[in-house]
Amino acid sequence: MNFIATAIRIQPARTLTSRVATATCVRPTTAVRHYATVRKEHTTSSRTINFLLGTGIVVGGVLGLSYCFDSRASFHKYVTIPIIHKTMDGETAHKFAIECMKVGLTPWDTQVDDPSLEIKVRSNSFC
Repeated sequence: MNFIATAIRIQPARTLTSRVATATCVRPTTAVRHYATVRKEHTTSSRTINFLLGTGIVVGGVLGLSYCFDSRASFHKYVTIPIIHKTMDGETAHKFAIECMKVGLTPWDTQVDDPSLEIKVRSNSFC
């Protein structure tokens, strides 16, 4: 606001009989440079910090996504399912789960099943 007040000064007219004020534009005496136009030189330490931060964010994001899409992660047991149970009734939660499966947002089974779960079926043909 001070910049505008110093840039525009209202001065009375030059004649004594006229009471009309005129506005004149006055430039400030010091140059004002805003932060957006200041150019900072990058140092080696700032580049190293930026590289480490960027790498950490990318690696953390990939590991976080791989954990969230693992079907045996405790994230689903202790976070996802309780949120669904508290916010939806059973029928809506079922429809929501089916829609998530259609889109591919469900966790994937990434580990091999235990051999004790294997079932052998004996086939008798009566023909």
